[in-house]
Amino acid sequence: IFLLVAIKSACNNKNRRNAIRKTWGDERWVKSELGVNMRRVFLLGACPNENSQDKLASENAEHEDIIQWNFQDSFRNLTLKECLYLQWFSKSCREVPYIFKGDDDVFVNIKNIVIFLKELPENRRKNLFVGSVLNGSPRILNPASKYYVSYNLFPEKFYPAYVSGGGFVMSGAMAIRLFQASLQSRIIPIDDAFMGILVKKIGEYPQDDRGYKSWGMRKIDPCRLARIKTLHRMTPDQLIQAWSEYVKLDFTTCGKETADVLVTRTKLMFY
Repeated sequence: IFLLVAIKSACNNKNRRNAIRKTWGDERWVKSELGVNMRRVFLLGACPNENSQDKLASENAEHEDIIQWNFQDSFRNLTLKECLYLQWFSKSCREVPYIFKGDDDVFVNIKNIVIFLKELPENRRKNLFVGSVLNGSPRILNPASKYYVSYNLFPEKFYPAYVSGGGFVMSGAMAIRLFQASLQSRIIPIDDAFMGILVKKIGEYPQDDRGYKSWGMRKIDPCRLARIKTLHRMTPDQLIQAWSEYVKLDFTTCGKETADVLVTRTKLMFY
């Protein structure tokens, strides 16, 4: 396996999972079009009731791509899911060189990501952690906010630099290092900020790539799809529409800007 795609999902989000399976998460398409082996998994907590669990079991029997843990699937437990995933990867998939990690409402230009990884200089592969970097994000002090984190959990005013959790790429070696760091770290309920804390703890820095977008697209622009690596907050219908436009795209019609980007890729900021 060249690339492991791990997507955070929830029990009742079958439509989102199916949209990914039919589009950019189609392992057979990636193999035939890009020539690499990709493995897709969805990361879930517990289902709210027995009926939902039975439906999920049937879904997994068909697709064999669901990893589930027995904890309440909620926003405040996303960091727990992150830690359990890192543990699972470290034990079961530690030989996989690269991971894409994202949400189940994300569109991924998987071709651009594979090209980027294939062209990555050897000295930058081991500690790879790349996405849309946020700097200087403050710890939220309002207890009424879902982003609230107490002083006891994190005593600093600002989080270290971290990547938006909608979608990012890291090396397998980096994931193993982050898992080890997580064993000696106090969990905060903001998963992407927690990952930034772990990255800082092991002496690394996230790498910014403007191709990872934290927003979606009101009107599907095929040529823009050719330039990005991810789009966030997409409905299943939007994702399917975007993929349909993307796979039939004639890149020669997109103008010089797109052609240049496809040749030069997105430059990274390394620290």
